[in-house]
Amino acid sequence: MQTLAAKTMNLLKTYQASLIISCLLFVSFWFAPWLYGYLDAESQQILSYGGIKASIYLPNWVFNIYLILTIISYIGMYLFRKAFRLLFVSILVLSIPLETLFGMVVMTGIEAAMLDISNILSGIVIALAYFTELKSKFY
Repeated sequence: MQTLAAKTMNLLKTYQASLIISCLLFVSFWFAPWLYGYLDAESQQILSYGGIKASIYLPNWVFNIYLILTIISYIGMYLFRKAFRLLFVSILVLSIPLETLFGMVVMTGIEAAMLDISNILSGIVIALAYFTELKSKFY
């Protein structure tokens, strides 16, 4: 039977691995369109569509701020800061309804998989940060 210290260490490793992999997948997803050069011209044109029939149109700088805040929240979560835990959850929760307003978006299967896995891992991170012994590590 594992001791409490061993269980906490396993939780910590799971938390850190989930956080790092989620961050890497999210950033990879974000910059994936720059790798479209290997695709034919027709595929590149199709994948350039985004925001068609959107309810709101936002300038690119808003999405750049979103990216920066998300990366900062990942770093803060890795350092066990309470304020960044709230930021991390807020970004994830607010992105869900906001994404419905941005219209149609086209992406590759790999991009969709990266984003899906990143979101699943983010859910694991939130569960571990709020509902396990790891919550006491945040300050």
